[in-house]
Amino acid sequence: MPPIGSCSRAVISARIGGVTDSQQHVLIAGSSGNSTACLARRLGRPPMRRCRSLPLEPGWPGRVRGEFPDAVVFLTPVSERTGEPCLDLAGQFLEWCGRARPECLVVVCSTAVHAPSNHHPGMVSESFLLPRRRLANPIARAWRELEGMSRRLAGSAPSVTLLRSPPVITAAGEDFFSRLFAARLPLVLPGHDPVMQFLSGEDLAGAIDLLLQWPPPGRHVFHVAPDGVIPLKAGLRLAGRRPWPLPRTLQRPLRRFLSPLGWTNSGSHLDYLRYGWTVNAERIHREFGFRARHSSAAALRSGLGIEGPVPEQQFDEYGLSPPWIRRLGRTLFRFLGRLYFRVECQGLDEVPREGRAVLVGNHRGFFPFDAMIMLHLLAERRDRYPRFLIHPGLHKFPFLHDLFVRLGGVLACRQNAERILLQEGLLGVLPEGVKGAFTPYRSGYRLRRFSDDFVKLALRHRAPIIPFVTLGAAETFPILANAHPRWWRNWTEWPCLPLVFPLPLPAKWHFWCLPALAVHEQYPPAAALDPEVVRSISAEVRGRMEQALSSMIRRRRSIFCGSVLDGGYGGKPPE
Repeated sequence: MPPIGSCSRAVISARIGGVTDSQQHVLIAGSSGNSTACLARRLGRPPMRRCRSLPLEPGWPGRVRGEFPDAVVFLTPVSERTGEPCLDLAGQFLEWCGRARPECLVVVCSTAVHAPSNHHPGMVSESFLLPRRRLANPIARAWRELEGMSRRLAGSAPSVTLLRSPPVITAAGEDFFSRLFAARLPLVLPGHDPVMQFLSGEDLAGAIDLLLQWPPPGRHVFHVAPDGVIPLKAGLRLAGRRPWPLPRTLQRPLRRFLSPLGWTNSGSHLDYLRYGWTVNAERIHREFGFRARHSSAAALRSGLGIEGPVPEQQFDEYGLSPPWIRRLGRTLFRFLGRLYFRVECQGLDEVPREGRAVLVGNHRGFFPFDAMIMLHLLAERRDRYPRFLIHPGLHKFPFLHDLFVRLGGVLACRQNAERILLQEGLLGVLPEGVKGAFTPYRSGYRLRRFSDDFVKLALRHRAPIIPFVTLGAAETFPILANAHPRWWRNWTEWPCLPLVFPLPLPAKWHFWCLPALAVHEQYPPAAALDPEVVRSISAEVRGRMEQALSSMIRRRRSIFCGSVLDGGYGGKPPE
C-alpha cells in the first residue's frame, strides 16, 4: 500500500468503481461546528481534497440541497445530557446520504457500543458484542441501534465504514469524560478503577484520512484506539485532578436530579466508570497499517492542553500492577505467608522464568487466598506474575474487583486466555470452576470434574502444563453447607451461597508444583481438535493432582502445624 498522501483520486475511483474528477469533495457533518471545522482543517489537502464542514443545526438540509459529495464523514451527534447518540438527527442525515450516494461514507461511532459489564473481557475485537439479554446500558443499546441504522439507511454507498473510537478528550468538551477530567471534584465509584483508552484528535483524523484515501468496498467496522491504556484514577491524577469516590447508590439519584438542569450527565455513564470496556485495533493495523501515534496518557494531556513531557509509565492492558504486588509482598502477603498460614512450598522451579505456560490447580473456599499466595510465591521466587482466570461474579463486588484486577485476575474466557499465552504469559487455570471452589468441607479434597479447555489451550498455543496442588485452603474457610436462594444466584451469578465460618482459620498451607507436562513436544497443535487426546491429557493431569493430594493428606498430622513436603518426593508425583 502506498504511504498516506500518495494515493491519487484515480486509484480511489478504481477501487470502488466510481468516476470522479481529480479533486475529492468531502463533506464533514456533525452536531458541533467547532469539531467539524477542526476535522475539516486536518483533512483538507488542496489540491487533492476539498473539505467542507456542515454543523447539523436547524435548517441544515437546505445547505446541502443539490450537493453530491464524493465522500462523507459523519461525526455522530451525541446528547450532552444522556450520552446517547441522537438517533432522530442521525437518521435524517443518513437518509440524505442514501439519496446523495457518496462513494465513501465514514460514520464515526463509539467503542461505548461494547457495553461495560462484568462479562466484558477487555481488549475486544470488532466482532465482539454482548448478547442483547445482557445489554442493559441504554448508551450501548443506542450505539448499537445507530450502527444498524447506518448499514440500513446508507446501504447504497459503495463504501460504508463504521469507525469506533474511544473518548476524545477536549478541554472545552461537553461530553461525559471531557467534563469528568475538567471537573474540580471528579466523582468516581469507590472500589472500581477500570483501565481506560483515550484517542487524540490527531489520530482520529489520521484514521479517517486513511479511509478516505483507500475506502474499502462494502460494509466494514474498525476500531481505532491506542495500544496503551491508563487506569481511570491514574488518568485523573495525570490531569491534575483528585478523584472523589461516591457510591453508585448516591450518584444515581444525584445525577438524575441534576441532569435536567444541565449540571451533570445522566447516571447511565456510571457503568463506564465501573467496568473496563477496552478494545484492540489490530484489524485496522493489519489491513491498513495504521497505528495510533499517541498513547492514552498523551492523548489525555494534549486534549486538556497540559504541557510538559508525558510520564513514561506503562500500564497493563488488564490492570495488573507489579509495583502494587511487590508492596503487598512486603506487607500483607508476607504476614499471611510467613505468620498466618505458615506456607511451605515445593517445586516452584518447575515454573519457567520466561515463556508461556499453563498453571493448573485446585481451589477451595469462596475467597481466592490460594491464588493470591501462589502469585506472591511466583513473583518473589521466579519473578513471574501468573494471570488467573476468574469468575465474572467477582467483578461485581467493589474493592474485590479492584483487588483482583490489580493482582492480575482476568475474566475467564477463551479470548483472554489466548491473548495471555500469545504474549508469552503465565496463565492460571482452575479447571473445577466455581463449583469446585464451593465444595463442602467434608469432601474438600475430592477433585470435581475438570473442564478440558486448558488442554486445548496448551496444545493450540504450544505451552507446557504445570499442575499444582494446595492443601490447607479448605480448612481456612470451611464450607459447612450451600444454600440456593434465587436472588443470590441472580445477583452474583454464582450457583449457590456458601455457608462458611465467618473468619479465616490459621490452617497451615502446603503448595506443591508437580513436574510439567510437555504436551507441546508430544503433540502437534491440531491435537486440540482430537477429543480422545484432550481427554487423555486432562485425565493424566487430574490423576497426578489426586495422587499428590492423597499423599500430602496421609502425611499431615495436624491442619495447623507440621510439614508434609520436607524430605518428600523432590518434586516427583507420588507412587
